[in-house]
Amino acid sequence: EDRPGVFTSICNCLFGCFLFAWFIAGNVWIYSNYDDWSKDPSHVDKYCHPTCYLYAFWTTTAVYIMTGATIVLGCCSACIAACCSCFQD
Repeated sequence: EDRPGVFTSICNCLFGCFLFAWFIAGNVWIYSNYDDWSKDPSHVDKYCHPTCYLYAFWTTTAVYIMTGATIVLGCCSACIAACCSCFQD
């Protein structure tokens, strides 16, 4: 009775897909403008407030760093567990 309904599952799936697409679009916007953005407000086309841009850049970069670290730690843990189980036999 605690199972979510079909409508809730579909909404969760669509929301997850939207967030993934938004993350990819943000990556494109952030990293494609890395060398091209301007701190000078007179450059209207390329202006972005430095705090806003650097926050977005480093938050996105931190997601990749944490994902990579999690994968590396997971692989190392699996290798250690496999080695320990071999030595116990």
